[in-house]
Amino acid sequence: MNEYIKNSILCISSVLLLLSLFWALNIDSKNDFSWGNEHIAFVLDVSHSMNVADIWWESRLRAAKSKIYSILQEFEWYNFSVSIFAGESLRVLPFTSDISLVATFIDGLDSRNLIKQGSAIDLGVQDALKSFGKEKTGTIIVLSDGSDGKTLIEQDIKKFLQEKSIELIVIWVGTWEGWYIPSWDFFEPYKIYNGQRVISRLNETWLKDLAWNLG
Repeated sequence: MNEYIKNSILCISSVLLLLSLFWALNIDSKNDFSWGNEHIAFVLDVSHSMNVADIWWESRLRAAKSKIYSILQEFEWYNFSVSIFAGESLRVLPFTSDISLVATFIDGLDSRNLIKQGSAIDLGVQDALKSFGKEKTGTIIVLSDGSDGKTLIEQDIKKFLQEKSIELIVIWVGTWEGWYIPSWDFFEPYKIYNGQRVISRLNETWLKDLAWNLG
């Protein structure tokens, strides 16, 4: 992939913090970054914390969706699939070249699509891998705030990614300062734990652990 495409796809605003884990994947800025075989699998976090409005007073989920829409427009000739996760995961859409269909599915996704809460990023990646089947190669893009900070990528998934030559990029959505988690309760607009409003912020320690785990 040429340098223009590489730079455009990795470009993200300061509020969409991108830790693409280049050090963990042994990729540096001088390497060519290829999006293999024109297949991109989106893995979108739809946990409750993605409703936190700490990105220009918009929710993390809306910001993540905006990033996906921009990728769809930039690479409209590609094939895309969609998986979502929270405490569980679901493969929403297999690979398709119909970007209007992908955008429609993305638009309707939120925390109500899954029952179990959490941040099981490994399950989301597993569902994305199923989209590739035996022959396809390409790239998996995870968009998450990683707020739960408990689940890491299992070694068997890492090995499969390497064997299939599938790239993995993680786009962290949120801020270090964070904000309160909405509760959708008329009497208490934010989630309460031990009598205090819960603040969700990016977990720097967990992000570094994940990078090390992938390395």
